[in-house]
Amino acid sequence: MRTGDVLERHPVPDWQWPVHAADAARIVFHSPGYDGSGRAAGGSVFLPVGTPPPGGWPVVSYVPGLGPGPTGPERVHVDRWLGAGYAVTVADQHSLGPHPYLNGEAVADDVVDIVRAARTTDPHVGKAWLVVGFSRGAHAALFTGLVASRYAPELHFRGTVAIAPPVHAPLLVAELTADGDRPLSPLLPYLLTGRESASSPRPAARWSRWPRSAGSTRSPTPPGTSPTTRAGSPLCTHDPGSRRCWTRAACR
Repeated sequence: MRTGDVLERHPVPDWQWPVHAADAARIVFHSPGYDGSGRAAGGSVFLPVGTPPPGGWPVVSYVPGLGPGPTGPERVHVDRWLGAGYAVTVADQHSLGPHPYLNGEAVADDVVDIVRAARTTDPHVGKAWLVVGFSRGAHAALFTGLVASRYAPELHFRGTVAIAPPVHAPLLVAELTADGDRPLSPLLPYLLTGRESASSPRPAARWSRWPRSAGSTRSPTPPGTSPTTRAGSPLCTHDPGSRRCWTRAACR
């Protein structure tokens, strides 16, 4: 079985369709999984209204930020992309294996493979595609951009849009724990769990290593080989939009 092969396809109820969708489906497709053992992954495919251009509809592969699927504001963007003539895929962010905040490899393959899957479900879906992500989805989008052309050379990858990616984990943790009188941020457990999962073969975090109080200024610093550093390093030199880096060495 090849990655991207569709195992199941189910129509989305009409009332859940975006306004500019001509078709909407939930699919289950084959993906390698974070450990390479192979598994079934899920997601949604939306097709735009109208006549496809030569070569088929270009694709936006969107990675949500706050949940397994797009939130209300994110659905607005999905609908606008459809209205602009893009097919849109949304891969589910699986919860098994390394936490996606600091291990982009755990989700990047699904983001690519759902584009492959969409092309098998409708012949009007083209080869040209880009990835867009928000928050934790943006972190996954950065990793997707690093592997896309090599992982799926039969597709035509056009670029990455990463909105608010959590690529400076030490700076974030230091900021979130600097004031002992401030309530604990809900983002902190995600960052700490993700950092532990990224550096350990065990998916579960060993919480005893981390400060328990909200006011502790001891913040973990991922090693230089961490996935976050690898994803952020191409953006940390002279690229516009990236002004704060851990160290010059981490950005080389």
